[in-house]
This record gives sequence, C-alpha cells and structure tokens, in this order.
Amino acid sequence: EKLKELKKEKEKLEKKKKNATKEKKKTEKKIKKNKKNQKELEKEIQEIDEKVIETKDKIDYSEKEINKTENKVKELTKEIKGLEGEIKELNEKIEVVQERIDRRSEIIGNRLLSIQHNGGNISYLEVLFGTESFTDFIGRLTAVQTIMNQDQEMLSQQVEDRETIEVSKKKVENNKKEIESQKNELE
Repeated sequence: EKLKELKKEKEKLEKKKKNATKEKKKTEKKIKKNKKNQKELEKEIQEIDEKVIETKDKIDYSEKEINKTENKVKELTKEIKGLEGEIKELNEKIEVVQERIDRRSEIIGNRLLSIQHNGGNISYLEVLFGTESFTDFIGRLTAVQTIMNQDQEMLSQQVEDRETIEVSKKKVENNKKEIESQKNELE
C-alpha cells in the first residue's frame, strides 16, 4: 500500500514535472518573443530618435534661414529708405538747380532781346571804337570784358547746371530701379 501511494505520489510528481516543463517551455517561448519584441521596439525607438534628431536639425537650419532672411529684409528695407532719402535730396537739388537755370535763361533772354531792340548789329568793336578818349576807351573795354566774362560764366554755369540735372535725374532713375529690384527681392 505504501508502494501504491508512492507510485501515486511519483505519478503526481511526474505530472507536475511535465506541467512545469511545459510551463518552462511556454515561459521560455514568451521570453524569446518578448526579447524579439524588445529588440523591435529598441529599433523603433532608435529610428524615432534619429527622426527627432533629423527634425531638430531641420528646425535649426530653418531657424537660421529665417534669421538670415529677416536680417536681409531689414538690410534691404534700410537700403530702400536710404535710396528714397537720396531720391528726395536729388529731387530737391534738381528743383534748386532748375530754378537757377530758369533765372539765367530769363536773364540771357532779356539780354538777347535788349541787343535785338538796340539794333542787333552793334558789335563790341563798334562800342570800343566809338569812344572819344583813351580813358573812355579803357572804361568801355573794361565794361565789355566784364559783360563778356559774365556772359561766358553764365553760359558755363548754365551748361554745368544742365549736366548736374541730367546726372541727378539718371541717379534718381537708377535709385528707383534699385528700390524696385530690392522690393521684388523682398517678395
């Protein structure tokens, strides 16, 4: 009877051993599966980390580009304001020079009209040879030279001022083109 009990006990133990072995195999299988899953998850985590780093690098690059663009916009805006100020100054200068040209043109026109009304054919030589004394000749010669010098100076200033206006107008036009180009660049 003890033998039977021992056999029963042995059978129970063998059954437990079999179940334990099955459980062990199941657990080992689960462990193996979990390790596989863990490796896959670690791989996914690594890929996500790489993507995060890549995205961060892209964000950093974009921020640098944005800063560069903002600085360029500030610089171009400053240049545009400078060019607009220069255009304003040039236009004021053109106005002043044009007024001088207009006044001189009026004086020259009046002088030509005066010459035309006074016979038109009177030459400087006739004025000089129409003198009655040497003192009168010297006085008239000085007056003729002064008039001729003034006329020559007035004509030189007229030419110079016209050139100044042309140069200023070209500069204004160039500045306007530059402003337009910079505004297009800002867009």
